[in-house]
Amino acid sequence: MPMWPFPRRKGNRDGAIRKTQAELEKENAILSSQVRQLQDQLKARDVVAGEYLYRWRSVALPLLGSEWELRYVVLHGTNLKYYKSAKDLIFSAREEFSTLGCSVEWKGKVAGRYWAFELVDSGGTVLIRLAALSEAVSRKW
Repeated sequence: MPMWPFPRRKGNRDGAIRKTQAELEKENAILSSQVRQLQDQLKARDVVAGEYLYRWRSVALPLLGSEWELRYVVLHGTNLKYYKSAKDLIFSAREEFSTLGCSVEWKGKVAGRYWAFELVDSGGTVLIRLAALSEAVSRKW
């Protein structure tokens, strides 16, 4: 009889094995999900899109209201940047956001004119509110 290097336990070993198998399957599912996310991020690094969109800007004084400003928005990989115009691409972006861990919330038609959406971080903070004059363009983004 071969020498077993570990002491044998008395009791239900099959239950312990099943439990371990269930834990491993759960961990495998989590890791598979993370691998898919990483693959999507790698694919997204090649994405480059640029288009004029409207950016929501609230002014310092509430009495002056808020307004939509036309800006050139670029999605390069997982980074969203906006510029005053397409001519300004040679300069630094006015603002830049990483879209990793963010979600897009569709707002629909606002102010009777704009089709809006928001980039929201994992904590629920709105990073930027953008809109287009057509629903198709807005949904594309």
